[in-house]
Amino acid sequence: MCKRSPLPVTGCLPDEFGWEQPHLGATTFGIFAAGAGAMPLGVDGSDPSLYDFPRPAITGFRQMHTDFEPVYQSDEDMVAL
Repeated sequence: MCKRSPLPVTGCLPDEFGWEQPHLGATTFGIFAAGAGAMPLGVDGSDPSLYDFPRPAITGFRQMHTDFEPVYQSDEDMVAL
C-alpha cells in the first residue's frame, strides 16, 4: 500500500495510498548499492529495465509478485517411544 516517494528519504509517501514499490534509494539494497557506487540514490525503481522480469500491475491486497518461483522444502525426523 505504497505510493512511491520522489525522494529517497522515506520510500513511500506517508499521506498517499497506492500499489507501487518503495523508492529504491530508501531500501536496504539501495543504501548499500549507493554507498558502493553501483546505484545512485536518485534511482526510484519506476524504470522497468531495472528488473529481470516484467512487473505486473498489482491492484489488490491479495496479489503479489516475486522474481523467482517460491520453493517450499521441509526435512522432518520423527521419533516416538
